[in-house]
Amino acid sequence: MAWNLFLTVGYSNLKAKIANGSAAVSSDENGVINNTIEGYTTDITETTAQVMPKLVSITASNDQSEHVMSGVIYASMGTDTWILTASRWVTENEEFTVLFDNGLSCPGELYGKDELTDVSLILTHPDFETEPIHLGASTAIKQGEYVIALGGRNLHTQTGEVSFGVVSKPGQYYVGSLSDENEWITEGLLTDINLTENLIGGPIVNLSGQMIGILTTALADGRNTATAIGINEVVLAAEQIRKNREITRGYLGIVGINVRDLELYQKSAMNIPLEVTGVVVAEVIEGSPAETAGILPNDVITNLNDTTISSLETLQRQLYLEEPGTAVSLNVVRNGNASPIAVILR
Repeated sequence: MAWNLFLTVGYSNLKAKIANGSAAVSSDENGVINNTIEGYTTDITETTAQVMPKLVSITASNDQSEHVMSGVIYASMGTDTWILTASRWVTENEEFTVLFDNGLSCPGELYGKDELTDVSLILTHPDFETEPIHLGASTAIKQGEYVIALGGRNLHTQTGEVSFGVVSKPGQYYVGSLSDENEWITEGLLTDINLTENLIGGPIVNLSGQMIGILTTALADGRNTATAIGINEVVLAAEQIRKNREITRGYLGIVGINVRDLELYQKSAMNIPLEVTGVVVAEVIEGSPAETAGILPNDVITNLNDTTISSLETLQRQLYLEEPGTAVSLNVVRNGNASPIAVILR
């Protein structure tokens, strides 16, 4: 009786889903029922409608050229509105016009930029209220998760661009050039979404409409799919720009993985004690301060000076607080043994 009741209730629920357009059902020649869930299409349209009012189109022009890119309303305070965009076409000698989703536009000024994270802030003073985009947590994004890429409205067609796909490879990525010591390890999100120029500078969002990254070419490296700087990194850079109009941070030179994200067999293979938390070194960049100091792959960084390093996010935040040339002390667990290592950041 209980099994019959379970089947009856399950079948009734399935019929309700089909009636509401959220599922399709078919059966093969053997009578096996196949269900296809289609409700995510509704989620995408609703999320798009929620996010689009927070997007802008930015025209950057000078005597020689004119470029149009996307941007995001990042923060508002009084009459000040900061627009977040990529640095690809942003230079000091350009004039900026910001077109909001309501069809009104106003001039903007370059407030500050960071080439390595491809983050730029443009300050505008619209005479109407603006609503910043909702921010998510890029460190919570998993491989294979659905995401949406959006661009601001086209000046001529008045329609934005929307693409849908999955995160193919989240993680840390090296950017910059060793030759001029302009280097950084940034948090990135690679996707299978086709990258177009209109999307650059726009957001990549989760299905809840929270921004989890800014679409950029900084991580492209020959790819034609959309790449983004993770929002956790973007916020660190943007807030320092808002405060100082420029970026200062200490470069360490390691690609890391959160110990908490490792499986038990991985910890065992790396000889990491179960009680240890922190950031395990996956790669040491050649010529970096970390290599000079003797840090090795599979080392676990648990402290930077007096700060406990519980995650990559914590480590990145601390590096943004340190000046280049500063000597710091890292507590490192190697083969189960903890020891301090002095590093001069660059």
